[in-house]
Amino acid sequence: MANNIRYVCCCHTGRVRKNNQDNFFVDWKYLYSENYALEEPISGFHSIADKPAYAVFDGMGGEKHGEIASFISAFTFSKALKTVSGDPATVLNNACYMMNDAVCDFMRENSIRSMGSTAAILMFDPQFVTVCNLGDSGIFRVNESSLLKFSTDHVESNSAFSSKPMLTQFVGIPKEEYLIEPSIRILSHSVGDRFLICSDGLTDMVKEADIAAIINSAPDIDVAADLLLNEALKRGGYDNTTIIICEVC
Repeated sequence: MANNIRYVCCCHTGRVRKNNQDNFFVDWKYLYSENYALEEPISGFHSIADKPAYAVFDGMGGEKHGEIASFISAFTFSKALKTVSGDPATVLNNACYMMNDAVCDFMRENSIRSMGSTAAILMFDPQFVTVCNLGDSGIFRVNESSLLKFSTDHVESNSAFSSKPMLTQFVGIPKEEYLIEPSIRILSHSVGDRFLICSDGLTDMVKEADIAAIINSAPDIDVAADLLLNEALKRGGYDNTTIIICEVC
């Protein structure tokens, strides 16, 4: 029976962009809106009985609005975990609405037309892991030969305006436009399972088969995260890259 979650988180600006619009939530830590990503990974253990949560936020918007959106999301998520009660699915669903309200309030108060963030979240308990996401940041379970994707890509299938599909769901959608609908799944877990949460700075650079091979071949998740980040940078590092790996133990 599982007792702990071993985790590691790394966050890098990349080789091209000067600013970091990614953020995360790990061990009650996140980055301020103006940051230089992480100089060193964050890693450690959590008791699974404490229902630990881990999240990646990928901000969107010019003039530093993406950094602010992902920071507000991370900050509000930490607040939601302290104030919202209920089962994990209820907590995460309500957290998404709280994050969305906070980003929209900031836009309204500062006369900003558009800004937002993805949200990709895992919350563990002794029997299950609850998967929750808005946007296209990925959540995967690693098996022997591939990645099993459990997040939902909220994107337009045929976007004529950009080579990158437009998001249909994210944190920062005003209520008067339409309601956000977080995707939530509840999965069983077993000792030895490894889960990956990442921004598209990883998945746009490294194929899923290669990601699975790297994680499976690494002696531990700390090495796996380092190898994944270096591979994304080696293949161009065109975007900010945030990687969280969780191992049930």
